[in-house]
Amino acid sequence: MHELIEHGALRGLLHEARLRPRSGPLEILDVGSGTGKWAIWVAAAYNDAEVTTIDLLPITAVELQEYPNLHPKSPVDFTRDRWADLRVDSFDLVRLALLCGCVPDWPRLLSTAFKYLLPGVGQIELVEIDHTPRSAPEPFPIQSLVFVQWWEYLKEASNRAGLPMEYREDTERLLEDAGFVDISRKRIRCPYVGHPDDKHDQDTADWLANAVRSFEGDDERGVRDENMNAFVALSMFHFTTQFGWSEQLVKRLCNDVLQTTRPQTTCPREYPLYHYM
Repeated sequence: MHELIEHGALRGLLHEARLRPRSGPLEILDVGSGTGKWAIWVAAAYNDAEVTTIDLLPITAVELQEYPNLHPKSPVDFTRDRWADLRVDSFDLVRLALLCGCVPDWPRLLSTAFKYLLPGVGQIELVEIDHTPRSAPEPFPIQSLVFVQWWEYLKEASNRAGLPMEYREDTERLLEDAGFVDISRKRIRCPYVGHPDDKHDQDTADWLANAVRSFEGDDERGVRDENMNAFVALSMFHFTTQFGWSEQLVKRLCNDVLQTTRPQTTCPREYPLYHYM
């Protein structure tokens, strides 16, 4: 998904925040770093900055050894009020990306992030995908209604688990309540089928398609599984634990959803399906 964000939607930018130079090295924190891909890119781009990552699981990328300015920390539960031994009031940029479905209490997380920022100049950048399926023009094409059904299931199951997948439309108010000022919001359309006359639209669609299908391949036992995709990755835990569904049922539903996103089948150009970021 990081390729979709940086290379597709953000047109090659690693971040939108404008970092201000200061006497010492910039301090950048990636919260919930996952594979560490974004942090590695930033460490390479800003070799005079100190880049720190926190997450429950360690980063396993072999590139870690190439960047002495990259400092991964794990296990760190970023949903708590204290982030390991990190210093408060110290970071120029705190980045939170793709955390919908991982955060039980957004006000608490944003308040914690605020106290780790350098007073007066530190910035936070939130990057999330609003997984709500949309279609233009309305109404939603009947051949793609399984996509809507899947999303309603996922919202219900993740809410039951206390880890809602739905993007919070009141995020700007939550940021204000946490103490942030000068808040700006940018919404980017991410289609499954790009318009042939719009290169950015087409590029974003290509990156989204790659991101959705990037899970296809070997399962944890090393067995080839053609039914693995991003919809399965988002759904499997919630649908099996909250609804009691079998893995086969989850994969069958998610494969039906995947088919609706394929161009020239159930996702024609006149009814493009898309998300917002």
